[in-house]
Amino acid sequence: MVYGIVAAVLSAVLLARLIGGHSGMRHGDVLIAVMAIAAAAKYLVLVGALDVTVARVVTETATVASFVVGMEMLRAWWSDGRENPRWTWFWRISTGLVMVTLQTVTLLSADTLIGVAAKGEQPVFASATVMTFRYLSLGLWVFILSGVMLLLVTRFARHTSTGAVRESLILVAACEASFALYGVMWFVQGLSDPTALITPWADAALVASRVGAVLIAAAFLRVNLGRIPALRRLSDQRALQSLAPLWRRLHPIDPEGSLIGDLPASTRDLTATDLRVTLWRVMVEIREWLDEIAARLPAGAYSSALHASATTGANEKLARAAAGQAWINAGLASSADVSDGRDRPPVGADLDEELAQLLLLAKPLGRRGRHATAAAAAAL
Repeated sequence: MVYGIVAAVLSAVLLARLIGGHSGMRHGDVLIAVMAIAAAAKYLVLVGALDVTVARVVTETATVASFVVGMEMLRAWWSDGRENPRWTWFWRISTGLVMVTLQTVTLLSADTLIGVAAKGEQPVFASATVMTFRYLSLGLWVFILSGVMLLLVTRFARHTSTGAVRESLILVAACEASFALYGVMWFVQGLSDPTALITPWADAALVASRVGAVLIAAAFLRVNLGRIPALRRLSDQRALQSLAPLWRRLHPIDPEGSLIGDLPASTRDLTATDLRVTLWRVMVEIREWLDEIAARLPAGAYSSALHASATTGANEKLARAAAGQAWINAGLASSADVSDGRDRPPVGADLDEELAQLLLLAKPLGRRGRHATAAAAAAL
């Protein structure tokens, strides 16, 4: 049975590698695919549609495959395109040895309970040596796997723009850190008292695993709650209401260029699609009018305003909001084109990021914001 599971795990790893390499799938796509397989297996066990033993083989296989793919992603990132064949194969062989060694020790010591002496009494364990190896190998395996995933997720988070995706990645990183602590606690359990049922280390490991599960659930909800139609409609309504005053201020710049004509008095009668399209049009027209404002101001005007607002001690978002609003006021007061219009508030990489950038220009500012706005206006 043990050798069959090891063979299945290694076969799945090779299959994932083969499919990923020859189908054009990126490492990240393969990683998500194998993790989805593991999640699906666990769900089928919960609903009683899959045998526990089969599910364990599937989840262990997916776990090992995700570890291999994750290690390949780390190797590719750390090599930064300058791959040395010797280093590549040393990395891969080392990864394989670590994986096979830890998995084999874990599987060989899987059946550690011999029986129960009587109801209410402690189970009769296998030898302390077997239990020690089990806890040490399991703890080390969980720690290494969680550490690899933590490195990957934090790298993704650092290169992801602000928004729901980045926030969910931060939650996943916290989850992986919790599971890494889980592995450390099991490792300590193996060193301290491997045959005890209840110890502070076992309790700490249990708490760490529960915290990790809560964090990963929170990450899932953070990404998917915004996709619920009712919540998405509410979010679009709020965004349109926030941008409406800015749109109306900028509308006189080029009223003939507006496809909307005028904003609807109420969004209640708009369908979800019409509401979203209206919001997108408002965003596009505001950005076009901001480009015209940029041409009305001297080169470097926005950069100077941003620097002045930042020197007041305002945080990054507040400084950008204050500088942008002062910059708009100065642009509306001017009428002649004096620059190429390149220096302006930043443009988002996607619709969500662009909306966040425009909302900064429309948000009401408190006392500290007004102080930063005055400093930015003085620099203009």
